[in-house]
Amino acid sequence: MIDELGEAGTVKVNLAGGEPLLYRRVDEVIAAIHARRMDCFVNTNGWFAERHIEALRKITRINVSLDGDCAAHDRARGEGSFGKAIGALELAKREGIPRQITTVVGSHNLDQLDFLVAVARRFDAQIVIVNMMPPRGLPRSRFALDDQAVRELFAEVIRRKQRGEPFVYSIRAMRHLLDWPLPLEKDLVFRGEPFPGDGIRCYGGRFFCNVDTNGDLYPCCPATGVVKPAPSILNESFREAFSKLRHHPCVACNVPQSVDMNLLFGLSPSVILNTLRCYGAGVEAVRPVPVPVPVREVAHEVGAAV
Repeated sequence: MIDELGEAGTVKVNLAGGEPLLYRRVDEVIAAIHARRMDCFVNTNGWFAERHIEALRKITRINVSLDGDCAAHDRARGEGSFGKAIGALELAKREGIPRQITTVVGSHNLDQLDFLVAVARRFDAQIVIVNMMPPRGLPRSRFALDDQAVRELFAEVIRRKQRGEPFVYSIRAMRHLLDWPLPLEKDLVFRGEPFPGDGIRCYGGRFFCNVDTNGDLYPCCPATGVVKPAPSILNESFREAFSKLRHHPCVACNVPQSVDMNLLFGLSPSVILNTLRCYGAGVEAVRPVPVPVPVREVAHEVGAAV
């Protein structure tokens, strides 16, 4: 699989989860990605970071889940989780591994943004905000936010980013969420469904994709388990499976991570600049991103970047 990714021209692999460091061969996977000269991001809750430090020295960036101070974090993730997350950030900083914080925001930690910014600056990290909306087909979390609370959250993150605080998503992507004309729970719109807004051209299945744990491929993370049928790398090569994603039925979405990816490959100047500021320099170099000016989509297919 890793060899096929490299042969397809992949430049970045993100090991998400669940918890990827629980996989018994994760060190081999990271080593193979590194040997292919692909960037490797690893998401983790921090519990097993020290055990895998030799492998983690080879990655491009570690994404540590942190939801706030000890009380807020452990309330959602279990006693002792906060210490493991901070320990992973300390370990990564000591080893010179670039760091990112991923925060799932719910009713239990809406008041934690100041704390998170302080931690991010302490560890020279960026912050990715994930809103806790009810997942498809699963019971609603007791911490889940309603539509209005999510919009207010991202409006506040925009204000903080404009002040220079180290949040990853571009202002343009977050404003797209604020302007979303449907309930936020309707995060994907498919061909043939009514949509009163303007969609952003999707490059999922052209320049990036998501590989599920069962080998199925999807154009992006939000589409995982939703867009069917899904090609599988268990039945054909990665290149063959990836080629079948191009004509997926999605026409619009409100997920900031996917929107930023689409704007980046659509060559949005403000999003390109935001990406360089977040990932091309330390947190102290981050400055407010100017209000974007709409530009014509001028991207062309020049290769694969998964």
